Amino acid sequence: MPPPSAIAASLVELVSRPSFPGHLVYSVTNLVIGVVIAAVAGVSVGLLVGWSRLLELVVAPVLWTIYSVPKVAFAPLVILALGLGPSSKIFLVFLLGFFPIALNTIEG
Repeated sequence: MPPPSAIAASLVELVSRPSFPGHLVYSVTNLVIGVVIAAVAGVSVGLLVGWSRLLELVVAPVLWTIYSVPKVAFAPLVILALGLGPSSKIFLVFLLGFFPIALNTIEG
């Protein structure tokens, strides 16, 4: 394990690179897009399922089952389907956010 001083020095070196701000903006943009899509879809699905007893009986168990699968298991499939570009990153963020939002909206 490297000492904390070496980790701090590496962090300073990383942040001082000229390419760092561009990479940071790229990552934060993908994160924000994924979270916004997950929030809109999760709240919409959650409200629909929560208001309809039939949808709750049919859709909620499917959502709980998919939610219980570790999201790391989806990563290789998403990369194969969408590639290594921003769409796969956005979709993975969406997956991480959609299920907790939808299921908590249903329960609420």
